[in-house]
Amino acid sequence: MNYLKPALILLTTGLLTACPDLGIEYKDKNETIEVNYYKQPCSDNSASLCFSVKDKSSGDAYAVFNNLSGFSAYQWGEYHTIKVETSFAKNGKADSYRFISLEKSTANDNAFSLTLHGKSGIISAADSDKTSWTLGGEKTFSSSAEQGAAINQAIADNQVLQLEFTAADDQLTLNKVLCAAAENDFASECEGVSQAQWTVRHFQSDCNYNDPRLCLVYRTNSSDDWELLRTTSSAIRDFEPQWGNQYQIEVEKTLSAGGQLVSARLKENDENPTAVTGSSNTFLFVLNAANLPAADSDNKIALYDGGQLMLCDSRCSDINGARDDDHMLLLRGYVESGEVVVQALVCNENRGSDFDDCVADQADDISWWPPSA
Repeated sequence: MNYLKPALILLTTGLLTACPDLGIEYKDKNETIEVNYYKQPCSDNSASLCFSVKDKSSGDAYAVFNNLSGFSAYQWGEYHTIKVETSFAKNGKADSYRFISLEKSTANDNAFSLTLHGKSGIISAADSDKTSWTLGGEKTFSSSAEQGAAINQAIADNQVLQLEFTAADDQLTLNKVLCAAAENDFASECEGVSQAQWTVRHFQSDCNYNDPRLCLVYRTNSSDDWELLRTTSSAIRDFEPQWGNQYQIEVEKTLSAGGQLVSARLKENDENPTAVTGSSNTFLFVLNAANLPAADSDNKIALYDGGQLMLCDSRCSDINGARDDDHMLLLRGYVESGEVVVQALVCNENRGSDFDDCVADQADDISWWPPSA
């Protein structure tokens, strides 16, 4: 019966091969993550607020995460880059983060909206006048009498609320009550979900946020001005554009009750995008020099998150100088072999009116700068 042994060995090996995750353990490790400048409800039915985080190296959109412990230094109105100890679930995904240290904080005063389910108890009146409110049991904000009456009525009717805030110095300011509707009607009445055809340009540009981010440049109709895609993630979900390609795509877009573009998701991709490369296809784009690393020995600079390289050659020293001066840059360049080649520094000015005025003086169509709030 010895001739059965090789067969049993092969069978056992095959079974083990068919179970690649058998016995795999994911050890805790230290990582760097980014934490958004505002918290969100942990879930539709939760009365608590959770951090919104993303892995710094992945470039993914922020996602609600309810198991980040020890981060007592968090402040609303600031992006935080922190070092954490990550514990993993059996499927290899992050299960919990334990705060180790704060690496960087960057203020952000851009408005944001929160969707709050009145029946969850996440929002409640903090005074009898209904002009002071508690959010998630941890933050208090004020409202006008009119806003307070609208919030109170929505809670009484078990509606879903959409409120717009700004945050600074760990304080919340209510800007407006954007919308309130029954749960079944909220998507159609408040979120403004619809489909659109977009043209996406062959390059990206600084978003004009306080944190370093590149935004897509897009428009709906050929007669429209180009715009920067300034959503929370500054990206189109499921869309992975390449510099040097121009796309015609169909998206599902979501607007707030105030008409602000909140998010976009790819519905139909462009399988044959138009290549727009070479020195005959130059374009203007904006970078915040303060967020750029120094050029390497090959005269190349990794843009912001490192996902795109830029060749600067004889202009590297000027870009390095702009970085030291904390300047904004308007650059003329083109894409060649997947890399951005800098042809000229068109504007090299202080952030704000100095830079914006320089951009406005250019003959080229850069109507997307400065971006609308």
